[in-house]
Amino acid sequence: MIKRMLKLQTIIALAFFLLIAFSLISSAQAQVSVVVDKSSTVKASEKEIKDIFSGTKLRWEDGSAIKVVDQPDAKITADFYKKLLNQPVMKVRLQWTKLVLSGQASAPVKCTSDEAVLKILSEDKNAIGFIASSSVNDKVKVLLKLE
Repeated sequence: MIKRMLKLQTIIALAFFLLIAFSLISSAQAQVSVVVDKSSTVKASEKEIKDIFSGTKLRWEDGSAIKVVDQPDAKITADFYKKLLNQPVMKVRLQWTKLVLSGQASAPVKCTSDEAVLKILSEDKNAIGFIASSSVNDKVKVLLKLE
């Protein structure tokens, strides 16, 4: 009887440990950074970043058009829009579709990976995008980190 109790306690302790470990890994993967090219002089508050990614702010302070860089329908994208705008991806995409069809905005550029986002940012000083915080390097400036 005592052996069974010890075995059960060991199993419960192991399950608890695994639950904690997976929670930590999951939260680390969920960190997302909003970035621009390192040479960019852009500064933006969290509210301005929300306005940019929701399509209500379309120009930088100097009047140049903002190029929004989006990622594919993946966990990072769902996490990003949920954390930043508290909206599901489909609602944000619908809002952008309305803006594009009405001629008010250009569609966000779709990228397939963090590396593709970094490439576009390096080529266009008016671009802004989001990547996993683990992909941040010395070629970008972080405007906002969402955890």
